[in-house]
Amino acid sequence: MTLIKSVLLGSAATLMVVAGAQAADLPTKKGAPAAEYVKVCKIGSFAGFIIPGTDTCLKLSGFVTSRYAAGTTHDVYTFDSPTSKLYKSVAARQQDGYGDWTRFRLIVETMTNTAYGPLYTMAMPEMEFGHGYIAGYNSVGAPNSQLHDNASMDKAWITWAGITAGKHESMFDNPDLDGAVNSDMDIFAPDVSTDLLAYTATFGGGFSATISMESQQGSAGTLNNFGGDMVSTTLDGGRAPDFVAALDVKQGWGDAHLAGIMHEIRQQYTGSGTGASPEATKSTWGYGVNGGVTINLPSLGAGADFKVNGAYTEGYYAQSGVTSPWYLNLGGVANNGAQGDIIYDAATNTWKKPEIYTVAGGFDFPIGPTFKVSPEASYAHVHLSMDDPDTYMSKNWQAFLGGATFEWAPVHGLVFDLDLLYENGRQDTPAAWNSAATANGEWKKNFCGFIGELRVERDF
Repeated sequence: MTLIKSVLLGSAATLMVVAGAQAADLPTKKGAPAAEYVKVCKIGSFAGFIIPGTDTCLKLSGFVTSRYAAGTTHDVYTFDSPTSKLYKSVAARQQDGYGDWTRFRLIVETMTNTAYGPLYTMAMPEMEFGHGYIAGYNSVGAPNSQLHDNASMDKAWITWAGITAGKHESMFDNPDLDGAVNSDMDIFAPDVSTDLLAYTATFGGGFSATISMESQQGSAGTLNNFGGDMVSTTLDGGRAPDFVAALDVKQGWGDAHLAGIMHEIRQQYTGSGTGASPEATKSTWGYGVNGGVTINLPSLGAGADFKVNGAYTEGYYAQSGVTSPWYLNLGGVANNGAQGDIIYDAATNTWKKPEIYTVAGGFDFPIGPTFKVSPEASYAHVHLSMDDPDTYMSKNWQAFLGGATFEWAPVHGLVFDLDLLYENGRQDTPAAWNSAATANGEWKKNFCGFIGELRVERDF
């Protein structure tokens, strides 16, 4: 037995030595690096994937939409600044009664946890191509049969510890009526994206308060007094941003928004008119209030709700909501009333600020899992207290929009949307209107017509 054990132990030792020697002769290889897989992340309700090498959660989404619109064109009276006369616009003959456009928008969001809460960013770059009956490309009195192909940034902002900085929906506006995210509500209501710096304090029970400094919108000055008492004016240079304060509440029943805005107006007199000379410069403030309520109606189906909004501005045309519906100017519907923030009245040698109010409301009614009907209506009124008998400007301009959107989503992420709308408007006869002198016949106070739009959209 002793001899057998010695032989076995000696054989094992010999094998170990030989194996070690052979291993020493083999080339060495490093193991393949471990594969890095994209990691899914979730911060609260925000879900995406980790950007490799960082602790930032990234989410990508967006849409491609194609739209096809047609509607009634109108002959209306508008002001011709070269001749200082009103004339009957030939826009109805020159303008397109049909148009189409396609838009691609990419939505890039990031979220990172910090000691002071989530650090969030949002960017919405987009590209658009189209022709004809196009939002922002319709000019009364001139043909709009033109192509446009452009790129823009709809929004881009940073939010952290209650601070919001960048291009964002104005804190004055009702967030439920942001046209960029809610295609069902093309109505008269403030809807502006602007550069801002804001702070939001969040309280219990869904309450929050916001203060915001925002870039001024539209013309901070005036359109001249249409007519015989023409006065040359120009902007006098802004000295302050818009200031906004807002209160919001969001609870199970729905949400509500109330906001006020202050808007600086600076105007300079640069030339003489036939009337009395105005003040050399005019520095004043415009203001506005805006409020809205959304009430959830779960008994009518998932996503059913009712929205209502009202706004009033004095001396702030761009934030009144009058220009929000892109289709209002389709077919030559012109606002012959005030379109600026302040206007000179030669009869009293004073500056006048237009008063504007808008009201709007609508429902969202789901019909089964794939259909939704959204009736809506809105009204706008522009009033300017002008005393000048030589003005060609209408003291009052008003318009009504009403109709419904019919939405069908046959599969997830695909939407077919049909908008059918009726518009009706009225503009007062200007004080200086003389049908015999202008050879235009009677003043055309009213306009009305129908607009239809088909939208095909793929959301991802």
